[in-house]
Amino acid sequence: MNLSSSTIGSLILFHLLLASPSPYCVAHIECAEIIEYLQTCVGYLKHGGASDKPPSTCCDGVKAVLNKLKSVDDKRDACNCIKAIVQITKLKLENARNVPIKCGIKIPFQISPDFDCSS
Repeated sequence: MNLSSSTIGSLILFHLLLASPSPYCVAHIECAEIIEYLQTCVGYLKHGGASDKPPSTCCDGVKAVLNKLKSVDDKRDACNCIKAIVQITKLKLENARNVPIKCGIKIPFQISPDFDCSS
């Protein structure tokens, strides 16, 4: 899995920004933790074709994130995190949308840069 330096730089910057403590938000799962769980999905998200399936480790990462989402706030925070990742990286949006489907997992929100995570 080859990541461009700009993708790695974007993920590191995003990770640092979201890992910074905020006096306004207490989450049970941090965006940095979500990014770590989903790292094994990057190859599929960037280069996977329509007939490809994400690696089982990617599906396991998605399941691990879902297991951490205990409250409405957790789900909203995860939604906003994934929405931001989709907006700032060069991932194939269609592949991101297909991960839950191809892994046989139901998630509590749509993967889209336009989805309203507060609903």
